[in-house]
Amino acid sequence: MTGEKKQLVILLLAAAVLFALFPGSRDLWNPNEPIYGQATREMIDNGTWLTPSINGKIFAEKPVLYYWMARVASVLPGGPDEGNLRLPSAFTALLSTWLLYLLALPYVGHRRSIWSAALFACTFAVFWGARTIQMDILVLGGTLAVLVPLSRVADHGMPPLKGWLLAGAAAGLGFMGKGPVAWVLPALVFCTYALMTGRIGLLLNRYVLAGAGAALLVIAPWHLGIWLSGQGDILVEMYYRQNFTRFHNPWDHQSPWHYFIPYFFLDMAPWAFFVPLAFRLPGRDKNERRLDLMAWIYIIGIIAFFSLSQSKRSAYIMPVAPAAAYLASGVLLRLRDGVLPTWRRRIAFVIFATAGLFMTLGGVAVLLKVIPEHPEFASAGYVLATVLTLGGLAVLAGAAVKGRVRYVTVALASACAAVFLTGVLVVGPAVDPQKSARVFSSQVNELMAGGGNLYSYRFWDWRSGYTFYTGRMITNLKSEEALQDVWRQDRKAFLIVEERRVDEAWELLGGAEPVLVREIGSRTAYLFENTTQQEER
Repeated sequence: MTGEKKQLVILLLAAAVLFALFPGSRDLWNPNEPIYGQATREMIDNGTWLTPSINGKIFAEKPVLYYWMARVASVLPGGPDEGNLRLPSAFTALLSTWLLYLLALPYVGHRRSIWSAALFACTFAVFWGARTIQMDILVLGGTLAVLVPLSRVADHGMPPLKGWLLAGAAAGLGFMGKGPVAWVLPALVFCTYALMTGRIGLLLNRYVLAGAGAALLVIAPWHLGIWLSGQGDILVEMYYRQNFTRFHNPWDHQSPWHYFIPYFFLDMAPWAFFVPLAFRLPGRDKNERRLDLMAWIYIIGIIAFFSLSQSKRSAYIMPVAPAAAYLASGVLLRLRDGVLPTWRRRIAFVIFATAGLFMTLGGVAVLLKVIPEHPEFASAGYVLATVLTLGGLAVLAGAAVKGRVRYVTVALASACAAVFLTGVLVVGPAVDPQKSARVFSSQVNELMAGGGNLYSYRFWDWRSGYTFYTGRMITNLKSEEALQDVWRQDRKAFLIVEERRVDEAWELLGGAEPVLVREIGSRTAYLFENTTQQEER
């Protein structure tokens, strides 16, 4: 094995540790993790690969790729538990690390490509996406998988038929992950790149049709299965309401046009702060200028596209992470080699010093404020404070001590990785009792040990934390009449109500007192049992 291949293998092994070390260390947290976890569990229980469901109701918000990946992962010991359910995200993040290396390699060589991939793996949004159950990491991976072969067709002599077939297959898989957006983003980047480099012929040839055919071949079997099963209305919900309606007339997550600007720097931290310094770097050759252009299109185009959407969530721009890491790597390698222009060098040191100071002060704040106010988290707090403080001091030393500049990027990347892992392996489990429905659900099961039926009152249809952790199907009562009927007729009825509905339910239940109350994140959950059941106790 060559030295370059060894470096790549080491990088991928390190990324695998970062993304997949004890993936089940914390519980499934709202809003989305319990939904996708429960949908996977019911798909397995129902013995189907066609449609996921929650509490027996078809869940049609996303296509099926994640659920297939989770089903495969669930053959591992533990079945559909927290760790196995997160493996698809971890795998996609690891694959994306390799794909970014492949994208950059023919343009800027092995060294810059390794740096780009390493910074990508240590980006906050990528790390968090790899350690949670969500679909945006699939869009990130799908976008990269489309652009790698197309960039080689455009700039490095890959046979067009081969490139477009590979891109089409990748686009099909991306579509199966999150729908039309997985086509829009790579098309936006590549079409703009082709037009800005004066090569419209890249888009107007018969090979494009071959790519489209490959994409359709990938997505056709599942969609045909849905149609033949008589569930075509699922596709309307999935693609029209959850995509087009959400884009122009959403029912939630409405935010102003500039919403994504601060989130670019927060979610792509710490490397996003170096990205502006990459603008028109001197000393670039033709290949580097081309990939730089593609990266700027990547960031500006995707952020602009989602800024036009009326519905906005920070995770939507996760696909720009590869471009941010690549552009930052150009700045940081030049800094390491001593060839970064003076004014850029000074700003880079300010960024490093600010990051180091922020981490150090964060550690001090945990010690002096967080732990005294929340002594129940003291053990985790001391670990986090130590990691933050030591990491921050290492970055400050690299930025301030003469002769250490070549190590400052490594210090920041290592500090971020250590803080990220501490967050999910130490802090996450510590706050599980406050964030997760597990404890409340266990208490519900204890109270229902003698049998009974479990209901909820006016929940969002896809509220799944209680279902996942009780392991019980929960009938959601959507009207006052339904609640009153159940309470009169079911001799063993238990009812979960959340805080915003508890006064309404309390009146309907004739002033019955809850038998269990617990705060779960920003919500408070109440459990009621009917009078007959209480009397029997």
